[in-house]
Amino acid sequence: MIMKLFLSLFSIGLLVACTQTTITDGGSFIDPGWNGVSTNSMVVEVQDAPLSEQRAIESSTVAILREAGLRAEASYAFFPPTRTFSPAQKQERLRGSGYETLLVIRPYDRDIISHYSPPATRPFGGASYGSGGWGGVGFGVNFDRGYTTEEAIIRYHSDLYVIKDNHKIWTGDYATRGGDGMSFDTVGKRFGKELVTKLQKDGMIYSAP
Repeated sequence: MIMKLFLSLFSIGLLVACTQTTITDGGSFIDPGWNGVSTNSMVVEVQDAPLSEQRAIESSTVAILREAGLRAEASYAFFPPTRTFSPAQKQERLRGSGYETLLVIRPYDRDIISHYSPPATRPFGGASYGSGGWGGVGFGVNFDRGYTTEEAIIRYHSDLYVIKDNHKIWTGDYATRGGDGMSFDTVGKRFGKELVTKLQKDGMIYSAP
């Protein structure tokens, strides 16, 4: 019984340690000329990123926007990566799309943060009781080997434009840090959700009641 108790506690510890989380910090600024009307349709474009990362961020951001009640589309639906478009051509396509705003996301810095935890001792103890009321107590010490964690961190610059006049109404700079072993693509997916939340808090996008 004592052994079962120790194994259960150890399993719970592993599950907590393996939980993959991200942390996003940064700030934003709203243009003083913004009319205060939240947008309900948006095109999401990721620039200056590898194709896999572009697809990951655009797809996740669009999915979250749609869940929030917006009409949203990824830029590669308008600008296939296999083709080349001039700025004028891109603007013409966007103006004919029927969407109100364009969200541009630029990952501009990527890094891996390594952290080494040295070996350590960890005391443990517990009690168990049988059906007949018998109880037992056990104590001991676990020896944890040292280990290294590697966390990806990406910094993003984001701008929100009104498509019809190319007016920038919002800008933000953020850094997102992933869990141990998380890929840059996965960090980007998580950032998409965080960015939508921040746009909602700033009142820039429509929030379904």
